[in-house]
Parts: sequence; structure tokens; C-alpha cells
Amino acid sequence: MSEALLRVENIDTYLGDSHVIQGVSLAVPAGKVVALLGRNGAGKTTTLRSIMRMSPPRSGKVTFDGRDLDGLATHEIARARVAFVQETRAIFPSLTVEENLAIAVRPAPNGWTMAQIYEDFPNLAARRGNGGMQLSGGEQQMLAIARALVSNPRLLLLDEPSEGLAPLIVRQISEVIIRLKQAGMTMLLVEQNLAMALEVADEVVVLGKGRVRWSGPAADFRAQDEIRHTWLGV
Repeated sequence: MSEALLRVENIDTYLGDSHVIQGVSLAVPAGKVVALLGRNGAGKTTTLRSIMRMSPPRSGKVTFDGRDLDGLATHEIARARVAFVQETRAIFPSLTVEENLAIAVRPAPNGWTMAQIYEDFPNLAARRGNGGMQLSGGEQQMLAIARALVSNPRLLLLDEPSEGLAPLIVRQISEVIIRLKQAGMTMLLVEQNLAMALEVADEVVVLGKGRVRWSGPAADFRAQDEIRHTWLGV
């Protein structure tokens, strides 16, 4: 087993007075994909936001490559090469595709470049002069992922990348994630599409009502009928 690049240890996160995340622990080994699963409202997005300190935990510990993230601002975590592709995509609608990418570029040896992005995302190459608001939902999602990649992260957090997309576009997004996995990208993936998540995941963590209800290898999760029924509704 690879050493964990990310460790979340017994975190508690509140949104107002609501105790949303209750003692959650998980680990993401270097070069692996961990799928964080659960029903709507289980706390998946809040877990990602807790890691990025957009919703800082009140207790517990998050470490990235052995570094305690407590006290760091979100932009400082991003500079440490953690990229977060939010469910909202958060692209800049008034900027072109090229401009959205250019502002995120952080060169790295043998890393992602604009040229490689356009080679791997031909839809974006064709639309490089279009504004963010002129893109389809699928193109916006691809742009959000591509923008994260040109920052050359060591860890990629993906929040519901297939949400609201047509099946053909979901397949394209899935193929992008598979290629990233094959290239050794470390990922923590939140995804409601169970088939898509299990296609790429090495490990699975199931959240329910703010707590970890099951965790283990993805191959073992397939046999967990009761867990899937109780906490995923499938």
C-alpha cells in the first residue's frame, strides 16, 4: 500500500449550529483514487471543503504530505498543490477558455501545459476563444478539470464531476478521470454515479449522516449489499 498523501483524522465540522461532519477519518494513498460516497446531505462536499479549509473543522487534523493544514488559508493549500474542482465548477464566465486556463498555470517539470490540455481536451481547443458563459455544461466541467490540471496538483479533489450532464458527456468525463488515474494522479472523488465511481476507485469511503459508515477496497465494496442499500439507496 502506498503511503497516504492525504490524511483526514477525526474531524468535526459545523455549518452554523449544525454538526455536519462527525469524527470523519480517511486516507488517500499516493497515486490512488478514493471514492467518497453517500446520499445527498451525507457530508461529502463539506468533507472536501473541510480539507481545503473553506469550512474549517473545529477539531481533528488534516495533513497533506505530512504537513498539518491547520491554520492555512485556502489559497495556501492550493499553492501546496491541492486542486479542488467544485460542483459549481466556478469558472470565470466573462473570461475565455484560454484566459480561464492561463490564470491557473503553474509550470512543473514534465507537468501539464496549455498545449497538452488542448491535445487531451479537443473540445476546449476548439472553443479556446469562447467565454465561459458560452460553454455547455459538459464543456464547463471539462474546463474546470483542465484548469485544475494546469496548476499541476499532486492531489485532485473532484466534487460530483458528472452532476447534471448527459450520458455521453459523463462517459467523456469518466474517460478523463481514467486517464488521470493511469498517469498516477492522486484523487479524492465525490460522485453520485456509483458505476462511474467504482470504475476508477481503488478505495471506497461511505458517509452517512456525517459519519463514516464503511471504508475499504473498492473490490470489497461490491459485496456490501446492506451498506449500499442503507447508505446509498441502491
